[in-house]
Amino acid sequence: MILRIFISVFLLTGIMPKGYTFENPEREKILELVNLDCELKSNKFRQLLYVDTISPVDIDSVVAIPFGKTSGQHVTSDVKSINAPEILEYDNITSLAQLLSGRVPGLIGSSNLRGLGNALIVIDGVPRPPSSINIEEIEHVTVLKDANAAMLYGVQANKGVILIKTKRGKANTKNITATFETGISIPKRMPNYLGAAEYMELYNEARLNDGLDPLYSIQDIDNTRAGTNPTRYPDVDYYSSYFLKKNKPSSRLVTQFSGGNDNAQYYVNLGWIRTGSLMNIGGEDIHNDRLNIRSNIDIKINEFIKSNIDIAGLFDLRNTPSGNFFNDASYLRPNLFPGLIDTTLISDNDLLGSATLVNDQYLVGGSSLYRTNPFGYLNLGGFNKTKGVGMQFTTGLIFDLKSIIKGLNLKIDVNFDFDNRYNESQTNSYAIYEPSYNDLDELSVTKIGEDRFSGALTIGGTSLNQLLNGMAELNYSREFGKMHALSVSLVTYTDRYSETDLFQPDKHMHIGNRINYIYSNKYLADFGAVLVASPKFVPGSRAAFTPSIGLGWILSEEDFLKNNHIIDFLKLRLSGGIINTDRNLSEYYTYEDVFSSGGGISWDDGQRGNSRTILNNVGNKNLSYEKRKEINIGINGLLLKKSISFDLTFFKEHQTDIIVIPTNSYSAYLGGEVPYENFGENKYSGIELGLNWFKALDQNFDLMIGLSGLIRNSEVVKRDEYWNEDYLFRTGRSLSAIYGLEALGLFKDMQDIENHAFQEFGEVQPGDIKYKDLNNDGVVNADDAGPIGDGSASIIGGLNVRLKYKNLSVFTMLSSQVGGERFYTNSYYWLYGDRKYSKVARNRWTPETAPTATYPRLTSQTSNNNFRASTYWLNNVTFASIDRIQFNFKLPDKLNQKLFTNQLAIFARINSVALFSKSSDKMELNIGSQPQFRSYNIGVKATF
Repeated sequence: MILRIFISVFLLTGIMPKGYTFENPEREKILELVNLDCELKSNKFRQLLYVDTISPVDIDSVVAIPFGKTSGQHVTSDVKSINAPEILEYDNITSLAQLLSGRVPGLIGSSNLRGLGNALIVIDGVPRPPSSINIEEIEHVTVLKDANAAMLYGVQANKGVILIKTKRGKANTKNITATFETGISIPKRMPNYLGAAEYMELYNEARLNDGLDPLYSIQDIDNTRAGTNPTRYPDVDYYSSYFLKKNKPSSRLVTQFSGGNDNAQYYVNLGWIRTGSLMNIGGEDIHNDRLNIRSNIDIKINEFIKSNIDIAGLFDLRNTPSGNFFNDASYLRPNLFPGLIDTTLISDNDLLGSATLVNDQYLVGGSSLYRTNPFGYLNLGGFNKTKGVGMQFTTGLIFDLKSIIKGLNLKIDVNFDFDNRYNESQTNSYAIYEPSYNDLDELSVTKIGEDRFSGALTIGGTSLNQLLNGMAELNYSREFGKMHALSVSLVTYTDRYSETDLFQPDKHMHIGNRINYIYSNKYLADFGAVLVASPKFVPGSRAAFTPSIGLGWILSEEDFLKNNHIIDFLKLRLSGGIINTDRNLSEYYTYEDVFSSGGGISWDDGQRGNSRTILNNVGNKNLSYEKRKEINIGINGLLLKKSISFDLTFFKEHQTDIIVIPTNSYSAYLGGEVPYENFGENKYSGIELGLNWFKALDQNFDLMIGLSGLIRNSEVVKRDEYWNEDYLFRTGRSLSAIYGLEALGLFKDMQDIENHAFQEFGEVQPGDIKYKDLNNDGVVNADDAGPIGDGSASIIGGLNVRLKYKNLSVFTMLSSQVGGERFYTNSYYWLYGDRKYSKVARNRWTPETAPTATYPRLTSQTSNNNFRASTYWLNNVTFASIDRIQFNFKLPDKLNQKLFTNQLAIFARINSVALFSKSSDKMELNIGSQPQFRSYNIGVKATF
């Protein structure tokens, strides 16, 4: 053994030229030679294996494809493979979205590919929600973006597929890993609402603007501002420390066990996550718990048959207080009623004797008009718990049929999943107390409602979702000499998904095949075909044929590029295909006419009559599948001793036969009922770019940079629409085009109003929004609501950087987008009527602030003119953000030995670090729901 190690080190360090990098196959042979399990405990020795440059991409790595796998260099489709364990070494993300975001060219958000919509998530071959696994269970993820790669999932593949493969045990390799982290999450921004006194002053101003008398006296406003009597002059801050804590805690523990021998291998994952609450409820600890369990077992039955048994479970317990606090906090004005009334101010002992108190001292305030008080339902209203149990069962058999035909095997899988959830709640009613004062300033309260605490539990919100799935694969793979390689797969797939209260289960069934041929290791061809069947269409026309093709040319294998010192690998690829889908049609039996009886027809002065038959649905027997047609042209390469990898793809998507109800194409057709038709048509196009650079500057320091980008465009080709003006037609524009009025600022005075086109949205005053008369007809109305923006970004990018020095590393993930607009029209920005006022009201128009005002005049009425979709409320959401920063430190080997660990790493992470945008104050603010958080976590990961 010592001699073998000596020879290997000599070969690595003594005779090789400086800067030489071993290719992955060579390195693996050496690792095998020196017996890693016994000898590679030293980081110093590991460094000898990585002399100068390490490839960020292994072109010989295995890439998962539907119902199979292939090598990275032989893929002809637009796919992206991610090795999750490698990333978790320096980026301890906690979700699939974080794993993919910024690393997959063409990905928008967590699962939207190319803007087509959310891709199908497939876990171990079965469509499953990503929430059913924790990130530590994942071995690798393959994102299938084009039709040629995804089509074997039939009608469900119309928006792309994200394949997730969970970890499995390896023979004669035992591994135990534990990861624990804890941290806090702090709100990034909280709403800034005006206090009661300022609100009352501004509301008086709003009434004066409307020609009404003030509602609040100066004395009441002054007393409210003084705060000396909060019962009579309330000023409730619903975002104060009484209701909300400064942060919420979280903890996560994941343990993994794997191993086995040649006959059986196992992998077990146990994960627990606890998330605290921002709510501050009488010192009570509100938290949510989630437990994941996974067991994957592989068994060798004999030389020809292997089996796998996979069981996964998810147990969820979510605690939520009664009521809807964040919604109430967004509309309950601060002066509506006192939140709490101090019982020391009340002399009515009979009333107090029957009252239920908060903190043994306070009554719950309220009024006959407002009986919902967060102080009441948070302290006295009971509780609500959501409990969920989800299970996944998979069993499979693999038959090696080489005794019949060499390279032939058969794989059969049967899967059964279920998810059962219910709510357990206790809803208590509580009395509120309305204060009043007499002429002597004496307080009295009126009790409204009753306190009822039955203690009874209510079970509701029950749901049971089930998935039954079966697949069979017949695979043939052979190499014929050094020139030819052929693989053929024949797949049958069926599933049945049922939901509670869903009359018709969702069903899918198809058969498909893939043929892959490789000539001379440089000419590649893929041929795919799927025959899908859908029960949503008329019998006899339920089947549809889906073809695809992929071609590849590995130029680096040609003589004119072989042994090139710059280009290590270069591949051109072309793929195209058609996917038939029924996913956008939720209804069944749309091909049938549906009638019902209703109403009546009478004659002879009502003495005679008869019922009539009503047509409720007009059937269309010609209704068929929507189609996704596409073509992709791409290039993949490795440069400069594999230190740089890149992939570039140009794509064009054409969606045809989109199923809609074309109401504009019919005129009062059969009483207004219109059939479904294959009518719509859209186009998408764009460029995806992925770029990675890895450079080891010396034995101690290396740098890794990854870049992903997408430039995209979409177009409505055909849509059912009718408008009075040409510029209002959506056809020919982006699918995400935004329509509205073009705001020209605020009216300065009455002369400005009189000199402008007449606006039909109600009475207009100085300080109201002025709109452009787009069609120049002298009137501003709905016909002037033309294209004013685009809701989708034109450029989306991600950048990740890792710096490593010895055992210390720093990782940063950044993201950005260029373009995209968003309306901000919720109650925080649209202030009218008796709505609660936010800080934006301070920028309101008044005759004195007219030159600088950025907000229309206040009104106590409903302003149909000001609060409309227009450029006034449209904001550009171009941004750059630092999504994540993580620091990692791996303990030296000597310290690991003392701690009885193979490797112990400590990490610290910050999520949602910073957002840079002109609209960041709006983008980071949530109204009516929990705030967005910035989290700080520390953790430790140990391998035994």
